[in-house]
Amino acid sequence: MRKSFVASAVGVEIFEVVDDELSFVGALPTGNKIAHRTSPGTKVYMAYGAAADFMVANVVGGKTYYSIVRPNWGTGGFAPTPIRQTTSEYNMQTDDFKSWDSGTTLIEKKPTAAAWFAENKAKYQAIYEEYWRRFQNKTPDEVAQRTLMPEDGI
Repeated sequence: MRKSFVASAVGVEIFEVVDDELSFVGALPTGNKIAHRTSPGTKVYMAYGAAADFMVANVVGGKTYYSIVRPNWGTGGFAPTPIRQTTSEYNMQTDDFKSWDSGTTLIEKKPTAAAWFAENKAKYQAIYEEYWRRFQNKTPDEVAQRTLMPEDGI
Protein backbone atom coordinates (compact mmCIF):
# COMPACT_ATOMS: atom_id res chain seq x y z
CA MET A 1 0.00 0.00 0.00
CA ARG A 2 1.08 3.56 -0.60
CA LYS A 3 -0.91 6.20 1.26
CA SER A 4 1.40 9.12 2.14
CA PHE A 5 0.79 12.31 0.21
CA VAL A 6 4.42 13.27 0.88
CA ALA A 7 6.43 12.87 -2.35
CA SER A 8 3.25 11.81 -4.14
CA ALA A 9 4.55 13.21 -7.44
CA VAL A 10 7.36 10.63 -7.42
CA GLY A 11 6.52 7.34 -9.09
CA VAL A 12 7.31 4.10 -7.27
CA GLU A 13 7.89 0.75 -8.93
CA ILE A 14 7.79 -2.49 -6.93
CA PHE A 15 9.87 -5.57 -7.78
CA GLU A 16 10.26 -9.06 -6.34
CA VAL A 17 13.85 -10.26 -6.46
CA VAL A 18 14.28 -13.94 -7.39
CA ASP A 19 17.85 -15.30 -7.51
CA ASP A 20 19.18 -11.73 -7.87
CA GLU A 21 16.91 -11.11 -10.88
CA LEU A 22 14.08 -8.58 -10.79
CA SER A 23 10.49 -9.51 -11.46
CA PHE A 24 8.18 -6.51 -11.94
CA VAL A 25 5.27 -6.47 -9.48
CA GLY A 26 3.81 -3.12 -10.56
CA ALA A 27 3.82 0.66 -10.42
CA LEU A 28 2.36 2.00 -7.19
CA PRO A 29 0.98 5.54 -7.28
CA THR A 30 -0.09 7.27 -4.06
CA GLY A 31 -3.49 6.16 -2.78
CA ASN A 32 -3.26 2.67 -4.23
CA LYS A 33 -2.35 -0.89 -3.30
CA ILE A 34 -1.24 -3.97 -5.18
CA ALA A 35 -2.13 -7.58 -4.34
CA HIS A 36 0.85 -9.78 -5.20
CA ARG A 37 0.73 -13.56 -5.07
CA THR A 38 4.02 -15.36 -4.45
CA SER A 39 5.22 -18.77 -3.32
CA PRO A 40 6.14 -19.53 0.31
CA GLY A 41 9.73 -18.88 1.39
CA THR A 42 12.14 -16.03 1.87
CA LYS A 43 11.64 -13.19 -0.59
CA VAL A 44 13.20 -9.82 -1.25
CA TYR A 45 11.17 -6.86 -2.49
CA MET A 46 12.56 -3.63 -3.90
CA ALA A 47 10.75 -0.31 -4.10
CA TYR A 48 12.24 2.29 -6.40
CA GLY A 49 11.35 5.98 -6.43
CA ALA A 50 14.25 8.42 -6.44
CA ALA A 51 16.33 5.65 -4.82
CA ALA A 52 15.86 1.97 -4.08
CA ASP A 53 15.11 0.32 -0.76
CA PHE A 54 14.25 -3.22 0.29
CA MET A 55 12.08 -5.45 2.44
CA VAL A 56 12.78 -9.11 3.18
CA ALA A 57 9.73 -11.36 3.55
CA ASN A 58 9.61 -14.80 5.17
CA VAL A 59 6.16 -15.90 4.08
CA VAL A 60 4.14 -19.09 4.44
CA GLY A 61 1.31 -20.29 2.26
CA GLY A 62 -2.32 -19.50 2.98
CA LYS A 63 -1.68 -16.14 4.68
CA THR A 64 -2.09 -12.53 3.64
CA TYR A 65 0.72 -10.10 4.43
CA TYR A 66 0.70 -6.31 4.32
CA SER A 67 3.38 -3.70 3.80
CA ILE A 68 3.33 0.05 3.43
CA VAL A 69 5.60 1.88 1.00
CA ARG A 70 6.60 5.06 2.80
CA PRO A 71 8.98 7.93 2.01
CA ASN A 72 12.46 7.27 3.38
CA TRP A 73 14.14 10.58 4.11
CA GLY A 74 17.50 8.86 4.63
CA THR A 75 17.74 7.70 1.02
CA GLY A 76 15.34 9.95 -0.85
CA GLY A 77 13.50 6.84 -1.96
CA PHE A 78 10.66 4.78 -0.56
CA ALA A 79 10.94 2.08 2.09
CA PRO A 80 8.76 -1.00 1.79
CA THR A 81 7.90 -1.58 5.44
CA PRO A 82 6.27 -4.64 7.04
CA ILE A 83 2.94 -4.20 8.74
CA ARG A 84 2.88 -6.54 11.72
CA GLN A 85 -0.13 -7.89 13.56
CA THR A 86 0.66 -6.00 16.78
CA THR A 87 4.31 -5.43 17.66
CA SER A 88 5.58 -2.37 15.81
CA GLU A 89 4.79 1.21 14.89
CA TYR A 90 3.31 -0.19 11.66
CA ASN A 91 0.71 -2.72 12.81
CA MET A 92 -2.78 -3.93 11.92
CA GLN A 93 -4.35 -2.77 15.18
CA THR A 94 -3.85 0.96 14.54
CA ASP A 95 -6.31 3.42 13.09
CA ASP A 96 -3.57 4.26 10.57
CA PHE A 97 -3.68 0.72 9.19
CA LYS A 98 -7.46 0.82 8.88
CA SER A 99 -7.14 4.12 7.02
CA TRP A 100 -4.38 2.78 4.75
CA ASP A 101 -6.39 -0.32 3.90
CA SER A 102 -9.73 1.39 3.33
CA GLY A 103 -8.22 4.54 1.83
CA THR A 104 -6.29 2.84 -0.97
CA THR A 105 -7.58 1.46 -4.23
CA LEU A 106 -6.56 -2.01 -5.40
CA ILE A 107 -4.93 -1.75 -8.83
CA GLU A 108 -3.67 -4.32 -11.31
CA LYS A 109 -0.68 -4.35 -13.59
CA LYS A 110 -1.30 -2.53 -16.85
CA PRO A 111 -1.29 -4.62 -20.06
CA THR A 112 1.79 -2.68 -21.20
CA ALA A 113 3.78 -3.57 -18.06
CA ALA A 114 5.66 -6.55 -19.53
CA ALA A 115 6.86 -4.55 -22.53
CA TRP A 116 7.83 -1.60 -20.31
CA PHE A 117 9.81 -3.88 -18.00
CA ALA A 118 11.56 -5.66 -20.88
CA GLU A 119 12.68 -2.27 -22.17
CA ASN A 120 13.80 -1.01 -18.73
CA LYS A 121 15.03 -4.18 -16.99
CA ALA A 122 18.76 -3.49 -17.42
CA LYS A 123 18.38 -0.04 -15.81
CA TYR A 124 16.50 -1.42 -12.79
CA GLN A 125 18.80 -4.42 -12.48
CA ALA A 126 21.78 -2.04 -12.15
CA ILE A 127 19.86 0.01 -9.56
CA TYR A 128 19.12 -3.19 -7.64
CA GLU A 129 22.77 -4.26 -7.62
CA GLU A 130 23.97 -0.86 -6.35
CA TYR A 131 21.38 -0.45 -3.61
CA TRP A 132 21.35 -4.11 -2.55
CA ARG A 133 25.07 -3.78 -1.72
CA ARG A 134 24.15 -0.84 0.53
CA PHE A 135 21.32 -2.77 2.15
CA GLN A 136 23.81 -5.52 3.05
CA ASN A 137 25.54 -3.01 5.36
CA LYS A 138 22.46 -2.63 7.57
CA THR A 139 22.70 -3.93 11.12
CA PRO A 140 20.80 -7.10 12.03
CA ASP A 141 18.26 -4.92 13.91
CA GLU A 142 17.72 -2.71 10.86
CA VAL A 143 17.18 -5.76 8.65
CA ALA A 144 14.78 -7.25 11.22
CA GLN A 145 12.73 -4.04 11.11
CA ARG A 146 12.42 -4.52 7.34
CA THR A 147 11.57 -8.22 7.46
CA LEU A 148 8.05 -9.67 7.27
CA MET A 149 7.87 -12.77 9.45
CA PRO A 150 5.50 -15.74 9.12
CA GLU A 151 3.57 -14.58 12.21
CA ASP A 152 2.87 -11.21 10.52
CA GLY A 153 0.42 -12.87 8.14
CA ILE A 154 -3.27 -13.33 8.79
